[in-house]
Amino acid sequence: MTERNEMPGHAGEPPDAVIVSSDEQLRTLLWSAAEAASIPIKITMDARTLQLHPDRAIGARFCLIGLADLEFLLRYYHTQQILRAFRLVPALARSEFAVLTLSLKRADMLGNLSGCLLPELGLGAMIAALELAKAQYVALPAELLDTAIEERVLERRLSALSRDEQSVLTLLQAGKSNREIASTLGLPQHKIKSLVKTLLDRLGCRKRTAAAVLAFRFSRAGSSKMSNGPLGTE
Repeated sequence: MTERNEMPGHAGEPPDAVIVSSDEQLRTLLWSAAEAASIPIKITMDARTLQLHPDRAIGARFCLIGLADLEFLLRYYHTQQILRAFRLVPALARSEFAVLTLSLKRADMLGNLSGCLLPELGLGAMIAALELAKAQYVALPAELLDTAIEERVLERRLSALSRDEQSVLTLLQAGKSNREIASTLGLPQHKIKSLVKTLLDRLGCRKRTAAAVLAFRFSRAGSSKMSNGPLGTE
């Protein structure tokens, strides 16, 4: 792992950020974006180095970090405490946003999120997000806000299902027919038919396959809202 200790920006300007990434290409991209946004960098390192030498990051306000490195550090209580000292600006793909928010929720660190960087949108978008974060805004690209809204709507709809409806949905995911669902749950077929219809109406789906896809997305996000139900993780 190569460390860089140069401080871009004006002479005498205190370092404002630390870059944490195990991906050398991403480290270089984050460095370029921070430099263009006039955010002085204290040091770049990987997650393991920050874990072993947190003193090297003392004084930095922002932590520009790759999602894989953030996930690694969030596994351990003592490294969570290190991260709490920073305003976090993770770099990730837009499809990983639900994973990011869930991980930060579990660590009670959503308040540390100062924005997100989407390398797929290019350097210009990353610079703009960092400039907003530096101005103390929470800078989330529109693509991520759309995803967040969609996930909240989906979470609300699924969490409103009754236990019977959740059970039916779990079996729909497994490709079961109404007859098979009725046999598994010990309910009459007309009751299952009614539950499926109500389920589709609640989720805003026209077909049972669409409902199964929504439930699969929700379970992949690992939401704790239904952790004690058939779709949960327990």
